[in-house]
Formats: sequence, structure tokens, C-alpha cells
Amino acid sequence: MKTRCKYDFVIVSPGRTGSSHLLESIGYYDDIIAESEVFNKGNPYDDSFNLFLKSKFKYKLLGFIFNRNIFSRNRFNFPLQYLIRKFFKKEIPLSTSKKRVFKIVFEQLEAYPYVLSYLLKQSVKFIYLDRINKFELMASMLKAKQDRIFQTFENQEQNRKQFFLCKEEVENYMKEFLSVESHFKSSIGTHNADIFETNYEALFGNYQEVVNQIRVFVGLKEKPLTKVSASKKVNPNPPSKWIKNFDEIEKFYLENYQ
Repeated sequence: MKTRCKYDFVIVSPGRTGSSHLLESIGYYDDIIAESEVFNKGNPYDDSFNLFLKSKFKYKLLGFIFNRNIFSRNRFNFPLQYLIRKFFKKEIPLSTSKKRVFKIVFEQLEAYPYVLSYLLKQSVKFIYLDRINKFELMASMLKAKQDRIFQTFENQEQNRKQFFLCKEEVENYMKEFLSVESHFKSSIGTHNADIFETNYEALFGNYQEVVNQIRVFVGLKEKPLTKVSASKKVNPNPPSKWIKNFDEIEKFYLENYQ
């Protein structure tokens, strides 16, 4: 056994891009170990940073003090950096030929700034899953935050409810999105990191082709998918069907962000 970074690659996403679907689907391969959204503070799974903090009293105490928004967003939070390094350097057998991956969304990159710095230093490969239609990305995320439905496995009636969006919500989301995206891309460029960029539209336009491109990028051979995630589209209809003030919001978005 040797201590090293336990992840070979990471899926980075703003959210609402099909990243959970992709992570679950590639996890069905026998040569990929797909862990969860490990830095989601509500994550109950054994592979999460949350659960790791409870594994030892020292980690639990430091986590209780420093794993809070008021501290975690500080780039000079050395106790939290120590915990993140310990989390990433979990002992794993060197003999394994499997590739290990986890997923992180923009909100978590902002909450844990040191994570990106550490992964860049460890030469971890990045899969950046974006969405070409930024209006639908924004609308879908704001809707998810309102109804708290980020993933579904059935066509729920409540998904067809209409929502009202205000301009301030759009402004705040776009400001944060553009800030985190800019920092992420500039950091990738500065470190000349290995990155494979794709998007929601390409992924669901030709799923197997994109998955094969990812496999080759991380050092694996092309291989047919035998199973994919059973999750469904949370919003099967276009935003015009579920945003009450669609015309107003679309006009505001186009005037300011197009």
C-alpha cells in the first residue's frame, strides 16, 4: 500500500449539465470506480468528505470548527487544507488498474477553493461538462433550488409546475457562475492541466461517443456501455413552459448576458 492522491480524474460541472447521469453511467464499467459528489455537505455516503471528517476525533473537531462557509471559502484556511489533503491521500493499492473519479460542481469549488489547487498540483485530469445553452442552464438551476429536485428517476407531475423568476436571482446566479468559471479556466490554463471539455448537448446527442472520448482521455480503451443511469430529465419541457414570466426573463437575459 502507498499513500497518493486517490483520484485519477474529476468531473467538473456548473450543475444541471447531466454530470450525475454521466458519473453513474461510467461507474458501471468494471475499470472505473465512480464515487459521488464528495464535497456536497449533505452527502451521506461513505466516500464523502463529510463522513471522512467523522472518522477520527481530531478530524471531527477541526471539521466542526472550520468546515463552515464563513471559514471554508478562505483560501488561507490551513486546518481545512490539512483535512482536504488527508482526505485525498487515502491509502489505496497501487496494483489496481481501475481509474477513480468523483464529481464537483461550481458551488463546491467556491466553497472549497483549496480543492482545485490541490488537484492541479497532483496532475489529476479534468472532465469539464458544460452546457451550450446558458439560459436553460441558469433557469434549470434556479428552478432546482426552488423545488429542491436535482435528480429524478420518474416523470413527476410536480416537474410541470410553473415558477416565477426575478431579475435579481438571474443576476446573482450569473455573477457567481461567471466568476467561478473564469477562475476555474484561468487556473487550468496557468497550470497547463489536462482537460477534456464537452457539453450537455454533445453528451446526450451521442452518449457512447462522448463516453469513449472520455475513456481514451483518462487512459482507458474504448468500450461499449452495457448500462446507463436510469435518471430522467427533471425538466422535459422548455423553460417557456414552466417559467411564469418567461418573456420578461428571457429579454433581460439576452440584453445582459448574450
